[in-house]
Amino acid sequence: MERKLEEEVSNSQAGFRKNRGTRDHIFNLRMIIQKYRETNTSLHTCFIDYSKAFDCVNHEKMWQTLHKMHFHPKIIGLVKSLYEGQQSAVQLEYGTTEWFPVTKGVRQGCILSPHLFSLYTEEIKRDVEFDPRKDEYDEPRLQRLPIRDLRYADDTALLSTTTEGLEKLIKAVKEHSEQKGLHLNVKKTKNMDIDKCKKEARIQIEGEEIERVKSFEYLGASMN
Repeated sequence: MERKLEEEVSNSQAGFRKNRGTRDHIFNLRMIIQKYRETNTSLHTCFIDYSKAFDCVNHEKMWQTLHKMHFHPKIIGLVKSLYEGQQSAVQLEYGTTEWFPVTKGVRQGCILSPHLFSLYTEEIKRDVEFDPRKDEYDEPRLQRLPIRDLRYADDTALLSTTTEGLEKLIKAVKEHSEQKGLHLNVKKTKNMDIDKCKKEARIQIEGEEIERVKSFEYLGASMN
């Protein structure tokens, strides 16, 4: 399964992978920021925050993702056997609720869970790449390679050379994430700009403004 996972998950995801770590994307983002600052070119970033992402993975959609990525039916069957038939109940002050089926969330402590999450969110990335707005994202380039996102598990940085492009990219990510049951926490999502024109353009998602910051701690490292 590990070999298949490496085939399916793009390089923009550095989480839970052999010989990869937070240092990779810290270095990549700093290199991009340095390049655009040195060339006096605008760069706009958005640090996405998901609300309880690992708990919101829909099981049926997860099986569909594995089928689309052509995992062997036996592998899919084995993974499904870990999840099917799960039930839960809530302990309250005056007793326990009735048992109910668990249809969302990856298993805590299971070594497969991080990989299943990576595959699940990889399909969101692919949907964003084939979205009709894809030519309007205005992604930056590093050594001629387009880079529109850097991901470590659910920690996601989106990048664009224009405010308009970033707003379209955020909306595409939001819409395709919601189709998978994942929801952006707009209050904790932040926008950081390196803007040669010093514009004060604001990005709004469904009428709610994304806070603009001068620095942000990304994967434990300060970006400014």
